[in-house]
Amino acid sequence: LSSILRAMAEKADVDLATLSSEELKRLADEFGIFDLDSAPEKLCGGYSSVNYALRAQESAVRACLRVAVGLPEATVHRQASLLRAISSMGVRCPEALSAPDGRYVMKCTTSDGREAFAMLLDWVEGVTANKLAADDEAKMLHHLGTVLGELHAASQPETRDLGLHDVVSDEYMQHYMHWSQGTSWQQGFATEVEASSDASAPAFADFLRPRWAEAQRALAAPGVPRGLLHGDPFLDNLMVGPEGATLLDWDEVALGPFAYDLASSVVGGCFDESGNLRLARLSALLQAYHGVRPLDEAERAALPALMRANALIVAWYRWRTFHVEMQDAPADARESYSEMVRITVALEE
Repeated sequence: LSSILRAMAEKADVDLATLSSEELKRLADEFGIFDLDSAPEKLCGGYSSVNYALRAQESAVRACLRVAVGLPEATVHRQASLLRAISSMGVRCPEALSAPDGRYVMKCTTSDGREAFAMLLDWVEGVTANKLAADDEAKMLHHLGTVLGELHAASQPETRDLGLHDVVSDEYMQHYMHWSQGTSWQQGFATEVEASSDASAPAFADFLRPRWAEAQRALAAPGVPRGLLHGDPFLDNLMVGPEGATLLDWDEVALGPFAYDLASSVVGGCFDESGNLRLARLSALLQAYHGVRPLDEAERAALPALMRANALIVAWYRWRTFHVEMQDAPADARESYSEMVRITVALEE
């Protein structure tokens, strides 16, 4: 592992969309917040949502309005239901708040006319752990290991009505990769990578071709404890504040090996900017997790293959996002997949 190149990259702040002041006020009113102190503040966002901070001192409200752009309404309802279920497990997460009429999701329109869907989340105070790691990396990884252990050790919710898929399934990859319904791993590879005219496609196809089936086998490994996963437990999805640490961004929740979440955290959080494995980080993460939920022998044996699977799938996602979906993305975004290509190859050595 000493030769592994850096795989952790902070998410770029993406200006996905803007809502007019009139539309923001309408949504605040719909959610029962009539006394905003000021105009909602636009926060950093990702590639599928934009966030606004809402503050109303008189009614003691502070919340995050999360606006999903380009996602089906059913997906946003699913996200709200998942957050309620996770909160009921006793796991800290941004709780979905209902409007006075009981609704959790509101239809809205962006300033450029795109359909979007908004939900209101309880405010989580703090700073994301990736921004604090430089000052106290062991503590941030300890926080991450602890909250992951608590999630995996909690009583599992009834998942039948939550629309969750196993990480090895075609249905999960359809959601994760934004593929059309019915697309399989093999079809996604053939139609979007092998058939692509993008200049990087031939080399990336050569990378994926001998490996994606191995990733499937790792995710389906028998005898490994399975349950509800966060799906994206990187340091930039962990908020650390006065009340402790809280996992954010539950969009990729799935079912699968608990050790896959831990593997994702190692891949995404245990390397410094020079590409070296930080043993203090790795030790803090694993010790904190073990203190809450010890890994069994099968999980320890499966962890290296699950790390490779995670690095490969994230590489695939980044390549697709910036070479298929967003072909005009900045050069650094278009090259971001190569970080995970390198870590996959290094993990094979």
